[in-house]
Amino acid sequence: MLKSIQLMLRGLKGVVREGTADRVVFLYPGEEGTYIENCHVRVYSSGIVHVNNRYEDTMCHISNCEILWSFTKDGDDRPPAVRLLRAKSDTQPSPP
Repeated sequence: MLKSIQLMLRGLKGVVREGTADRVVFLYPGEEGTYIENCHVRVYSSGIVHVNNRYEDTMCHISNCEILWSFTKDGDDRPPAVRLLRAKSDTQPSPP
């Protein structure tokens, strides 16, 4: 299977985006969603998505997956924070 994927990738041109993803979720009609975490993703201009990590190497079309890209901010050494928003209290009395 790996050889067939490598042969297919040789014919593809035009990488649109390449990088590390926290999770790639595969969505097919009538099936439960499956996912791969901590993987390397390459998206081609034809819509083909190549996903590989330590254990798996697969391809699908962009319409059948959802990519959650990893990102880091340069120069931001603060730990991640959770901000809770509080709704404004109603100052008008409720109607009878």
